[in-house]
Amino acid sequence: MREPDPTDDLVVHCTVSTTEALKDLVPMFEQGSGQRLDIHYSTGPDLDRRIRAGLQGDVFIGPVEYSDPLIAEGFLQAGTRVPFAISTTGLAVRAGTPKPDIASADALKATLLAARSISYS
Repeated sequence: MREPDPTDDLVVHCTVSTTEALKDLVPMFEQGSGQRLDIHYSTGPDLDRRIRAGLQGDVFIGPVEYSDPLIAEGFLQAGTRVPFAISTTGLAVRAGTPKPDIASADALKATLLAARSISYS
């Protein structure tokens, strides 16, 4: 990523998983700072590949599984990462339904394959 110029729009590359969180944060940032954000969303693997190939921008927003290696290899500037969210995964079932077995990857897979329907975001 490049050094930002305060007179330019900030070019921000984000993983798709940050879309919902940034929906409210971006307008607040732009109003408070007076600086516009030029945001581009993509998948983590795609951004990882494109940053390694020379993709330019001012800010990368994504999980540590992508930022850590990119920092370690010099593609992102060390010492600049600031955590701003914690993302977890949850599983819920209808009230009165027995708790599914998700104790292992195989058990989770079997539970998902046996489900009549699945919803995810």
